[in-house]
Amino acid sequence: MADEPIIFLVVEDVLELHAAGLEKYGGAAGIRDRHALESAVTQPQASFGGEFLYEDVFAMAAAYAFHIAEAHPLGARRAARRSVALASGHRRCASAGSHARRRGQARADGRAPGG
Repeated sequence: MADEPIIFLVVEDVLELHAAGLEKYGGAAGIRDRHALESAVTQPQASFGGEFLYEDVFAMAAAYAFHIAEAHPLGARRAARRSVALASGHRRCASAGSHARRRGQARADGRAPGG
């Protein structure tokens, strides 16, 4: 996997997960703090000297969970759990081809991506 590019979550991915969770489990809709969400979602991409600060996709998934939960920009910490599930359990940080196939299949099945 070291040779494959990492595909990071974007704000829209987190919002889709949050919307799917709201539909299934209920809760308050809306974004409490868009800037906090954007900041939290970009944390796993942090690098120094051309190297990512998080050594693998599992550490990156943990960074998503921590930063989204810490900022709770959607007003609930559930979004953090959904993001880490998508990033690690469902191999969100994978090759571009597998990502596109998975999103297409999820939508064809009527599910949220990663669900």
